[in-house]
Order: sequence, then structure tokens, then C-alpha cells
Amino acid sequence: MDLIGVVLVSAAVICFTLSMRWAGIEKSWGSSDVVGTLVATGVFAVVFVVNEWYQGDRAFITSKILQQTTLRTAGIFEFL
Repeated sequence: MDLIGVVLVSAAVICFTLSMRWAGIEKSWGSSDVVGTLVATGVFAVVFVVNEWYQGDRAFITSKILQQTTLRTAGIFEFL
């Protein structure tokens, strides 16, 4: 299991969740906390993609999974 990938995905999800919880309710959208966590979400996501590409077949989400049309389509619709 790719522990680095798991940590990066978890960090991105936590940052995104925190920013959505804070934004507009507890803090303004322009608050440094909200903007910082949104930027951190993007940074963690980019680092995750680079890590997955570097890991190859040992990655958290392998390219073999993404090549299967059924799984790729189900993953897309899961997030809609």
C-alpha cells in the first residue's frame, strides 16, 4: 500500500473539508485561513498526482484501474 499517497489524499480531503466548513459561516471567504486551506488542498492534490505517477504500479490508484472504462465512469459519477 502506498502510505505516502494515503497521507496526501487524507491531507487534501481534510484541508478541503476545513475550508468548506469555515468559508462563509465562521470566517469570510477572503480569510487567510480559508484561502490557505484551499491553496493547501491544491498543493496536496498536485503532489499526490506527481507521487502516483512516480510510484507507477505501486501507487495508491494505479493506471490499470483508470484504464477500465467501467471503473473510470463509476468514479466520475461518484463525485457528481
